[in-house]
Amino acid sequence: PLLLNWGSGPAVHPVGASIVSLFEEQVFKTPHHVALVYAGMEQSYGLLNESANRLAHYLLNRYEVNREDKVAILLPRSYKVVVAILGSWSSMKGIVYSIVLKIRVWKQRRISWLM
Repeated sequence: PLLLNWGSGPAVHPVGASIVSLFEEQVFKTPHHVALVYAGMEQSYGLLNESANRLAHYLLNRYEVNREDKVAILLPRSYKVVVAILGSWSSMKGIVYSIVLKIRVWKQRRISWLM
């Protein structure tokens, strides 16, 4: 997993490769390996990819997002934030501004202003 090895040395990635394409390459290589651990729950690369793709297709079909759109993510801290980031990136073909808000309590007026 990426974060277990974070900072262990320089990473070499193909020039021009997006995070989405690198993630999908890892899914292809190790679909059953653990990709995400949160609050004692583990999710494999394959299941994480399925969830992200489901969200990506929903964004494309329901909202017709395109490369110029911005996708805001407003979720409490959970594994769903990772799914939302990957799904929004996938729907935009890797080009998206994802705004992840670490929120405990926000007033509705502030949330409305952001959205």
